Amino acid sequence: MSTPRKNTQAEPPDPAADHRRQRLADGASCFEQGLRYLKLGWSVLAICPPDHMGVGRGHGQNCDSPGKAPWGPWKQFQDRLPTEDELRQKWRDNATLNVGMALGPVSGLLRVDVDGPAGEARLVEISKGNVPITAEFTSGRTNGGRGLLYKIPLGITLRTTVQRPGQAKQELRFQAKGAQTVLPPSRHPEGCLYA
Repeated sequence: MSTPRKNTQAEPPDPAADHRRQRLADGASCFEQGLRYLKLGWSVLAICPPDHMGVGRGHGQNCDSPGKAPWGPWKQFQDRLPTEDELRQKWRDNATLNVGMALGPVSGLLRVDVDGPAGEARLVEISKGNVPITAEFTSGRTNGGRGLLYKIPLGITLRTTVQRPGQAKQELRFQAKGAQTVLPPSRHPEGCLYA
């Protein structure tokens, strides 16, 4: 009696399955980092994924900032931290989410958002080149972009402002209460990771 031969041919690649596996891994990384941010006392937000995988029709039709917009209502998190259970539920509902945080007094942080060469030039101009060292991350934009996080001194009220040197996608923003930011290791719509 002969033994049946095994099929030694490799399975053909499945790009859709590979994409889904990668997005699930990315979302898991964002969730784990979100828990670390929460332990720092930051008001962590679930942010929609850049490919809008699993966001639902309502969000998908109304979101003009894929990969950057809070997924669901977030006003309450401008005044209080989410619980760990609330974060777990968000990622149970959509395991491909990016991670971010509400800025201002709730997290105790201001973000200086520096976009592109013109934003960098404006930062040097107004700071006279004296930019204090702080927590910093890149946004993943191809023309450059970075976020600088600074602690808000007690008793100081800050508002969000934008300075645009004149070119599209090149600006300097100071983001405080009412603003949010995407954080590493989220995926930027241009394909790179915040780092």
